[in-house]
Amino acid sequence: MNDLACPGCSRPPLPEFAWCPWCGRRLAAACTRCYARLQPDWGWCPRCGQRVAGATGPAMRQSSLISEAERHNQQGIALYDQERFASAIEQFRQAIALEPSSPIYHGNAAVAYQEAGDLERAQFEYEKALELDPEDYSALLNLGYLHLARGNLEQAAGCWRQVMDKDSDGPDGEEARRALLTHARRYHPGTTK
Repeated sequence: MNDLACPGCSRPPLPEFAWCPWCGRRLAAACTRCYARLQPDWGWCPRCGQRVAGATGPAMRQSSLISEAERHNQQGIALYDQERFASAIEQFRQAIALEPSSPIYHGNAAVAYQEAGDLERAQFEYEKALELDPEDYSALLNLGYLHLARGNLEQAAGCWRQVMDKDSDGPDGEEARRALLTHARRYHPGTTK
């Protein structure tokens, strides 16, 4: 078997593949932010600059393809799906403690805080996610919903307009457009655009 062959099925996937298209075996780690393929010894993603989760210096151990922080994040998602928001928040907090530069973990924590009714902490986490990744349209969209929950339609509309401007053809842009139209009509009857 040559170096380019899959260790699972011995077929030769292309070098840039992170997964074998024949047997589904994971061939390489992927960046949690941009999903670029990573080499085992990289500490930083060459595409987006994200620190490789679990990296402890210039080398990343092959056995830790999924980091401890990501395990906490996945547990948090599972608990959130079970509507166990306090437990989900704790898992997201642990993920953030291990990987504070991940906008994904802050965004997930924000959603859980919002569902648990802690709007102040949710806003802090949405804003942190946006500070770390200004292109996180999902966080900006959800921040709009948070402002709406607080009764501030103008701030909500401002968030949704930003999403529409930045992601006009994407799913977040479409949702922002629908939210803006729905809530503008409710607060300002007669609005059609």
